[in-house]
Amino acid sequence: MAALFVSATPALAKDEAPCAAGMVCASNPATVAAALVKRGYQGLPGKDQTGDPQVESATDGYSYTIFFYGCEQAKQCDSLQFYASFKNPGGIDAAAVNDWNSRKRFSQMALEKNGAVVLRYDVATIGGLNATNFADVIDWWATMVGSIDDFFDEHKAPAAGAKKPAA
Repeated sequence: MAALFVSATPALAKDEAPCAAGMVCASNPATVAAALVKRGYQGLPGKDQTGDPQVESATDGYSYTIFFYGCEQAKQCDSLQFYASFKNPGGIDAAAVNDWNSRKRFSQMALEKNGAVVLRYDVATIGGLNATNFADVIDWWATMVGSIDDFFDEHKAPAAGAKKPAA
């Protein structure tokens, strides 16, 4: 009985569900790049530092990378992470990050040790996403990245020497 539970792992599900025609799958990086291009974005395939696939793109004037996860020897990946890094304009601290994370459903913000602000959006693709679903993923990501400037303005640190108005 225990063998049945062990054999029903996500890794097996990934192997049993190849990327069907017309689907977007992390197991077939070319489908991810092509889906971006179809939506009017660049989709530049490449490899990350470990040899796993990645795709470079941009939206709203910001570059981002799509990293592939759950890969076995740089193949058969099962999920994607949209990732963008921004220079901290000042004022983005843990409280601001928590504010973003409490108001945004599909993305996660974090502060890197070097002070950079990073935005992530994770998507599982086991069995594939149809073109409409993946277009929605891209649109949500573009919306999140597109709102970053307003968020930075909202949390901007006061200029050096500026005084807070009296109440």
